[in-house]
Amino acid sequence: MQTCLKKYPEDYRTYCTLGFLNIEKGNHLQSEHYLNKALYYAITKPQKIFVLLLLSRFYDLAGDLDKALKKIREIQIIHRYCPQAEYQEIIFKFKQKKEAEALKQLINFIRMNREYYIYALIDPDLAQFKQVIHPKLMDFFKESRQKAQTTAYTAEKGFSTFEKFLEEADDEIKKSKAILSKISKLALTDSYFGYLDMTYFSDSLISALGMSISRRKRNLINVAKKIYNRMENFFNLAGNYHSQFLSNPSYKQLKIVKSEIKQILETAKSNGFNKFSEMSIRCKEISKELDNIEPKLKRLIIIMDLKTFLIIFLKTSVFIFSIILFAGIIIFPALVYYLNTFFPESNIYAEGNTGFYQKYFIIFGILIGLSFSFVKSFKTFLKYTAQ
Repeated sequence: MQTCLKKYPEDYRTYCTLGFLNIEKGNHLQSEHYLNKALYYAITKPQKIFVLLLLSRFYDLAGDLDKALKKIREIQIIHRYCPQAEYQEIIFKFKQKKEAEALKQLINFIRMNREYYIYALIDPDLAQFKQVIHPKLMDFFKESRQKAQTTAYTAEKGFSTFEKFLEEADDEIKKSKAILSKISKLALTDSYFGYLDMTYFSDSLISALGMSISRRKRNLINVAKKIYNRMENFFNLAGNYHSQFLSNPSYKQLKIVKSEIKQILETAKSNGFNKFSEMSIRCKEISKELDNIEPKLKRLIIIMDLKTFLIIFLKTSVFIFSIILFAGIIIFPALVYYLNTFFPESNIYAEGNTGFYQKYFIIFGILIGLSFSFVKSFKTFLKYTAQ
């Protein structure tokens, strides 16, 4: 050891070893000296905590609980939540006859650090206090069992609700059943750790089922809304043709489907999901029905648009042609006559040009009238469809 000390004079492990060696020899003063030197040369927090735990244990064995607790306090300054230090502090409180305070701290400590449940049962340092500790641990065990059973029941109930949403072959059903099976096996162990694991798996399952149900609800509502909006847009588009659409079979079918989707949305928003699977399947079927109905109704709109345009065009054309024919047959000859009367030198009538001009006046008037009728009819049609 002297060689090691010369070779590694600033290594805390060397002094820890010398401290242990002197404890075995019964040289407590030297042990304390070397352990304090080990603390001096410890650099990192874990190293300092390790040495302080050794010193605390050393003082405990020496019967100096005040110094032992002092070292524990130093550890808690370095690391506020060091479980080993807190456990030792509890043991020291029991030894100081602060049983009520120590017991309360022990139970709270075990809640946060489950592995110390076994420590509290079998630790020799706590053996003399077992009559105080063991009944409380048994109550704690019963509390954990009750909580595990209650949580497991809630998980099973949640799963029963969840099954209504999905088909038997769904992956989430299989995963949930596997977790429930694991929970049932843990219940058979009738152990503290088994009940803690039961609570953990039950809570996890409840949370997973809740998120899955919420996600699937949102998806169903979103799908139903898209279908409803899809139909609503079509009804808005077809608004100008309401009277023509009433007798169309596809339009009647679309109205029935719209009513059905509206019912699904109302049911979903009120959380009436007892028939979730059926509603989800029905939404898919309705979407396919719309894929078949919409092209038919769109073709009907095109036909009715064409019909409407032709009616407007014919009305406009008849009106304009009437004006042109009236002008060509009645007004044009009269105009030629008066021109010949007031301007006899032009001699239009005598030269036989009246029929020639009249014919081309009517032809060009009709061509111009057709163009004008088309433009006028198109503008009127756009205003009509925009209403």
